[in-house]
Amino acid sequence: MPETRPDGRIGFEVNSSFIGEFKSGDNIVYNLAILQTLYDANEGMEPERRVLLTKPIVFQIACVVEAVLVDLALRILQHTREGVPALAPTNLAKVRKKVEKSKEHLGFRRVISIFAESNVFDEEPEFYSRLVELSTLRNRVHISNRKHMEPADEGDLFLEGAKIQAESLCEELIRKCASTFARGPHITYVKPFRFPWQAHCE
Repeated sequence: MPETRPDGRIGFEVNSSFIGEFKSGDNIVYNLAILQTLYDANEGMEPERRVLLTKPIVFQIACVVEAVLVDLALRILQHTREGVPALAPTNLAKVRKKVEKSKEHLGFRRVISIFAESNVFDEEPEFYSRLVELSTLRNRVHISNRKHMEPADEGDLFLEGAKIQAESLCEELIRKCASTFARGPHITYVKPFRFPWQAHCE
């Protein structure tokens, strides 16, 4: 896929046919548009001020990742007729049972735990650890930091490296979902997902 659109913006698109619920996918598209706006603003800022957008950018990426994970979990739970062919029946049943038990409290960390326990993405443990790290970063939305997460100074946390790691992980997840959990070419009700950074893992 092209890295640059006709309007000159850097980025790439990924097919969204793995999404189970239209409104979830529609809201991801909306939030990716917000992310694009943050990247546009970032490009226009002087280097010493760009770092101030790193925190909202990382938060926005984390929210997209959480939405994708929760949508997949609910698709596993609710799409019993269609199923999820990429998962073996026994594994599918285990995941479905765990999601059913947690569906009223299916937050970021819980859905990661469920998917890690059954290795839904057929990845090494490090992949799930990186998802946990991203969820921990997202929890820094609470400025008071009452859980005393380190570092205490957010200026030491939300640096360029954190943004690049969030981008890379989000991209890996989305591409994995698109290649492994696609529902078929007939599923076109959600626009493609467009990400506003140079692809890390094509």
